[in-house]
Amino acid sequence: MAQPKSDFQPGATVGQYTITRRIGTGGMGEVYEALHVGLDKKFAIKTLRREHAEHETIVARFLREGQVASRIHHPNIVNVTDVGVIDGLPCLIMEYLEGEPLSAMFKREKLIPLNRLVDLMLPVIAAVHAAHKQGVIHRDLKPANIYLARNWTGDAEPKVLDFGISKLMQDPGEITKASSSFLGSPHYASPELARGDKNLDARSDQYAIGVMLYEGSCGVRPFAHRADSFMSLMYAITEADYLPLRHHRPELPAAFEATVLRAMAKHREDRFPSVHDLGRALLPFASARAKLLWEPVFGGAAVTDNEPTIREPQGVSFDPERPQITAPPRSFQPSQPSISGSFSVPPSIPTSIPDVTIAPKPESTWRDTVRVAATSLFAFLLGAGVAWGAAKLVAVSKHSDPTVFSPPEKGIEAAPVTSARP
Repeated sequence: MAQPKSDFQPGATVGQYTITRRIGTGGMGEVYEALHVGLDKKFAIKTLRREHAEHETIVARFLREGQVASRIHHPNIVNVTDVGVIDGLPCLIMEYLEGEPLSAMFKREKLIPLNRLVDLMLPVIAAVHAAHKQGVIHRDLKPANIYLARNWTGDAEPKVLDFGISKLMQDPGEITKASSSFLGSPHYASPELARGDKNLDARSDQYAIGVMLYEGSCGVRPFAHRADSFMSLMYAITEADYLPLRHHRPELPAAFEATVLRAMAKHREDRFPSVHDLGRALLPFASARAKLLWEPVFGGAAVTDNEPTIREPQGVSFDPERPQITAPPRSFQPSQPSISGSFSVPPSIPTSIPDVTIAPKPESTWRDTVRVAATSLFAFLLGAGVAWGAAKLVAVSKHSDPTVFSPPEKGIEAAPVTSARP
């Protein structure tokens, strides 16, 4: 592949975008702030680094993962608006966010109030669950990939970044054999990821969420004391026990501690069946406002039908060369290329809407309207007449000897005549 020639320097125009500044850089790529020339709107552009852009397999998977991420429609997942190659470099075009990563808050505040921490993590859990239902595993969940974007009210709205991007490095034979090229962030790696298991599933993401809950509530990572070397940290994650949360913060509720420790269980079979169940267990510790907001999402029965069925091999030793096959989510048909060992990308989200037949309402005409009005008026006048007549009858009945006036004769002045008594 030819060497890419675009440098994406501030002030340069690439495609329809003018580069404003570089936002950040990582092991796989770089992120830039850019202005769309036609729309006069800010976007974020993520590109592969030059050395990775030379590998056709990495480029193909980078673009494919961007396409997958763009199909996960959730308000708490960064919106990917376009993918492609600009001036020779593969790019993801994403919505531009203003705010700070969750890692900055953790570093600044150390101990975060429990209800505030849960309020921030519930949207993250909902977003991750939405991705899992579409067969996508993040594999690199960490505070740096949770962006607290300022919304129009000024509140922090969590957004999950880099969905699926990290897993493009999961291919055997690619840059995955040295510890310096470890996939993801070691502190948030699940035991199965630390062991190098190839049949990872959604519960690996759940473990990472548990570590973030541990760190946010205790002010320290679970194995921070064992992080003097990469191998020491990997051993601790897979074999060692970590201190309970209330060792660091005794005032934490025991039920919250039990919830986090279950999400961080060494064996994935001991974790929650899905992150949806984890969110439901955390809901009681949220603020009153967040409970009202997330009760419809997590308050009901956990939706576990969309989670993959995990079948551990029995009586068979693990063979790293043997492909590991797990059942895809039951609500999808695996017609797209597999994203991971445990999931497949669905062509669409199936929906089922029951047929409901509603009898048509008879149409009224102007004649009907006039007829109803006339009937109502007649009934009103009739009732009023009857009432008036009854009143007069009662009044007349009170006089026992009434005076009778005879009508005057024509041409003669009439005089009053009283009734004769017998």
